[in-house]
Amino acid sequence: MRLHSVARLARILAEPQELVDLLETAAHEACSSLGAASVSIGYLERERGTVRTVINVGDLSSWEELRPIDQGFQDLPSFPLLLKDPSPFVVGLDPPVGDDDALRYLTLRNKGSAVVAPILLEGRVWGELYATRLSGQAPFNEQDGELAEVLAAVLASGIAQAERFSQVEHLVYSDPLTGLANRRAVDLALERALVEHQVSGDPVSVVMADVNGLKFANDNEGHQAGDRLIRACADAISQATGNVARALAGRIGGDEFAIVLPNVTLDIAEKVANSILNALERSAYPGGLAVGVASTSMADGAGEVTSRRLMGWADEAQYAAKREGSSRVLL
Repeated sequence: MRLHSVARLARILAEPQELVDLLETAAHEACSSLGAASVSIGYLERERGTVRTVINVGDLSSWEELRPIDQGFQDLPSFPLLLKDPSPFVVGLDPPVGDDDALRYLTLRNKGSAVVAPILLEGRVWGELYATRLSGQAPFNEQDGELAEVLAAVLASGIAQAERFSQVEHLVYSDPLTGLANRRAVDLALERALVEHQVSGDPVSVVMADVNGLKFANDNEGHQAGDRLIRACADAISQATGNVARALAGRIGGDEFAIVLPNVTLDIAEKVANSILNALERSAYPGGLAVGVASTSMADGAGEVTSRRLMGWADEAQYAAKREGSSRVLL
């Protein structure tokens, strides 16, 4: 029966469809195959460090929408776990299984258990399939996780085909190596934030980060090792910015990253920067970044704060941190 459901999903996804239509079709099929009360499919926004819900189907709570408009309220809870170990896992309330955020999210949805499976494209996490059951239903088990993993793999092949419809826009605004925003997207986000700052007076902060040891990795271990170092830094940045509203992170050069933080003060931006280093310390590349922070509050009324000035301040702090020869944050 379960093999039939996998084959049926593969046949359905082989038909040409727009991405959002494909995800809705796949969610309904996964809901039936897993005996789930509801299924959600989310896309991992690395530049914002969160899994954005694209589709919800099945027995939904009053605040859940089929195709969410206010996506921030409906973000899925598994981003850090997916980056750490892209494997399926089960969450349950009775007995408690899973971290606090996952359990709170399950309670918010009035469900008793969930199974989460990453959707992988080209070896990296694209998003996740999140299925739930009601408290009165049998909780998900390891076998359900295995089925969810297979369904997610089949879904990934359909997504790869459907993404061709939106590939051009994706290439314009994203960095292909890391999945973060690119220089163009960062510049646009910063300009918009500074326009808002001029009207409202709300602060705008910027974090700049430079990769330590990239040339050494490229020269001594090859460019694939250098790419792994860059991706590890990008993942740490994504994790650190995931809970910061409207934050946008991007790779703006070969070894440079920038994070735009609208309505964020200098002290909070410094905490974000330190959380990047903390996340990187838990990776295979501790000490991999020198970080600088700047904010509009540094102007002290001395003229308009332009994007060039703000980025320049953060860049100077970053180079000062680089000269210190260690992974640290400077303002």
